Amino acid sequence: MARAALSVMKAHRRPLRTARQRSVWAVADQILSSISNLLLGTVVARTVTADEYGAFAVGFASMAIALGISRGLSSDAFLARLKVGERERWAREASDAVSFVIAFGMVCSALVGAGGVLAGPTLRPVLWAFAAILTLVLVQDVYRYVLIGGGQANLATLSDGALIAFLLVALALFGGQLDSAPRLVVAWGVSAGLAALVGAAALRQAPTVRGVGAWWHRTRRLGARFATEFVLLSGSSQIVLFALAVTSGLVAAAALRGANVILGPAAIVTTGLVAAAIPEGRRLLVRGDKRFRTLIIVLAAGLSAMTIAWGLVAYWLPIGVGRFLLGDTWLSARSIMPLLGLAAGGTAASTGLMAGLRALQAASGSLRATVPLALLATAGGVVGGHFGGATGAVIGLTGPLWVGVVLYWRAFRRALEAYV
Repeated sequence: MARAALSVMKAHRRPLRTARQRSVWAVADQILSSISNLLLGTVVARTVTADEYGAFAVGFASMAIALGISRGLSSDAFLARLKVGERERWAREASDAVSFVIAFGMVCSALVGAGGVLAGPTLRPVLWAFAAILTLVLVQDVYRYVLIGGGQANLATLSDGALIAFLLVALALFGGQLDSAPRLVVAWGVSAGLAALVGAAALRQAPTVRGVGAWWHRTRRLGARFATEFVLLSGSSQIVLFALAVTSGLVAAAALRGANVILGPAAIVTTGLVAAAIPEGRRLLVRGDKRFRTLIIVLAAGLSAMTIAWGLVAYWLPIGVGRFLLGDTWLSARSIMPLLGLAAGGTAASTGLMAGLRALQAASGSLRATVPLALLATAGGVVGGHFGGATGAVIGLTGPLWVGVVLYWRAFRRALEAYV
């Protein structure tokens, strides 16, 4: 039995050979990753009041900002620098990326914890819970991406499957004690930490203190641009959420967060395909394959159409299903679903084009498109939310997000022409 188990693990460690295999496993990995987020969001929504769920939404947004910056500095830079066929370099760079994320996660945990000191009584315990588990979540996430980049998306999928399994076990064994948002967040974070062991076992290289500085020295320019891009673009949506909570209350913030949770299946496919498209795009570019341009165009258009369609489908979900997923937050979230689907369709198209820019290592061109988009989206969302609550915020975001598609298309076309 031991020999059989060992042979299975060795088989899983072998890189997947075809683009189709890598893409399917990358999407499967993202499905499981998003299911873990959805599971946390829905369990919290069914357990707490609307105000408490709004506090959870703010805490989750804080974690999302840290996660996005971490991906820019580590995962995105790792995938963009990937060299086809260099296994030893992959393992060395992966170890350094993980080392950097551990240090970065500790800094972020301290900042979120300090924010909890200044927060009110409803928000404070939620922020402290996220501060306690933030490093574990970031480390599990970077392991996912280095495994995908190394052609081992099957092991990334195994890691996310383990996270869900650990969380379900915790809910089954300690469900009676997991009766608040902070306790559920901690259970989810500890599950992520245990799931990260799958990535550590696959990499078989321990993080080092030297790796922190080595990674920053090699990737600081590329990674800093990717991280800045995230802060400007994805961070703007979090600013809109925070502003909405201040101007319209936690219930409005809960509606926006809840609607985003329901749009999760579309985001699952988008993130999974983009994660697979970056290394596949690099492989096509290295071989001089002219199908790269077609790949990115089809990816962007397909992701946008799928996201808009899902927004419409989600609006027509039966009330019983909606209440099962979001509890009392469902009715307010449902009212903005079609509009949010349209806005998210623009984001999905831009994300597909950004995958092409990542593969081209055109961080500067991507950043030039992001700056005006982020400013417009932040202004539109904050002003719209001030005057129209959750609905106004989504209306204010929609126009700028579709302007962004044009900006990213121009950046992609110029970068491709320069590369050729």
